[in-house]
Amino acid sequence: MASDEDRIPKFVNIDEQYGSNRADSILFGFEQELKSVTVREGDSARLEAKIRLLSTSSNIQIDRSLLHVEWRLNDTHITSDHNPRYRFNSISEENLYWMDIRLCEQQDEGVYTIYISYDHDRFHDESSAYLFVDSELKKN
Repeated sequence: MASDEDRIPKFVNIDEQYGSNRADSILFGFEQELKSVTVREGDSARLEAKIRLLSTSSNIQIDRSLLHVEWRLNDTHITSDHNPRYRFNSISEENLYWMDIRLCEQQDEGVYTIYISYDHDRFHDESSAYLFVDSELKKN
């Protein structure tokens, strides 16, 4: 189990990380990490994360078109085309991103990762959680 220190959101101050001496900066990382979930086979599951992407200076504008979000299952990129039971959504103004998995099956069990990058992968972070699908509690 993760310690309390592991649960503290870790933000990257982009200017500090890359050695800029500018007083202005961008904060990038996860405000809310993915959390592991257990569902009954046949139920739906939701995995969600909240991203921190903000400027601490009026001199830097955030360009949302430079933010890229990707979901993975066991290190394999997934899309709705990959499996129509997967639905991806977001409220970009709130930096909230989630993935719904409908009618969970045993094959859906595994490590899910949300990978975020900004400015053509110059800055990136990821958060992972496990989806447990309990076939013993199969939905009738």
